[in-house]
Amino acid sequence: MASMKLNRVVIGAGLAAYVGGTFCAYSYFSSSSSSSSSSSSSPSPSHQVGVGHQVGVGSSQGACCSCSGAVPAPGSFLRTSAASVWSRNASSYDSKIAMDEIIMGVPILRWYMLWRYIPQGHNEVLEVCAGTNRNVAYYPSKRVKQLVVSDRSDAMIDVAKRKTEESRASFDVEYAVAQADDASALRRTGGPFDVLVDTFGLCSVPDPQVALRVWSQSVKQDTGLILLLEHGRSSWASWLNNQLDRDMDKHLRNWGCVWNRDIAEIVHASEDVEVVSVQTFHFGTTYLVVARPKAKAKGVAINV
Repeated sequence: MASMKLNRVVIGAGLAAYVGGTFCAYSYFSSSSSSSSSSSSSPSPSHQVGVGHQVGVGSSQGACCSCSGAVPAPGSFLRTSAASVWSRNASSYDSKIAMDEIIMGVPILRWYMLWRYIPQGHNEVLEVCAGTNRNVAYYPSKRVKQLVVSDRSDAMIDVAKRKTEESRASFDVEYAVAQADDASALRRTGGPFDVLVDTFGLCSVPDPQVALRVWSQSVKQDTGLILLLEHGRSSWASWLNNQLDRDMDKHLRNWGCVWNRDIAEIVHASEDVEVVSVQTFHFGTTYLVVARPKAKAKGVAINV
């Protein structure tokens, strides 16, 4: 009986920590966005929902806010202004998000995705939207022959290079300043690759459908894998979606990230990738997606 009570206490404490961690992390990003943007007027929540959610399915359409200090439609902002945001944040990015990732268990998700789904063998891996290369310590070194780290921001790549040196990775690591939805730029990085990895990058490309098309072309058509760890609209928690919608414009301005895109809708609507599996975490706001090129997907067995 005592052990049953203890188990209930442990489970209850674990759930409380999970709920609290998720809420605190989203509250932090909301408050940091608000404090950074306190001099700007916020667009109405209904406008934010329209802009953020419309663009979530890949459209770059959406009227700009006319109110003072508001950002343009997300697709336009990501094309023209986001690079300067990422460059500004590069040197302090890791320190700003490290604690929130720990609270939410994101390092475990990074490790789980890479160890669970990168297949046996000597794989050539392309990571897009890599930022400061927060994944480098979690790759299964015996299964990676070469890792190409790419990001649109040269400032982020500079930080990534230093981090790789500190990690003493046992596999070959190369770097490329390349826009994730630019097919010609990614072709110059090499390939086709065995695996393409993206963690929290679909929120920062102007058109997710274009990006998925380019990524599907960057891996081997018969055996290539696309591994995505993304954040976006919750699949069921409306209270979290309300928070994401409310602070979307401010978050975009300060982080270069559209955090209320509907990731499930985006990947399932793609004409270029076939979704193998989708797992969700953090009340349906974090997505782990395993996909492959759609053109030659038939007959390819993937252990999920």
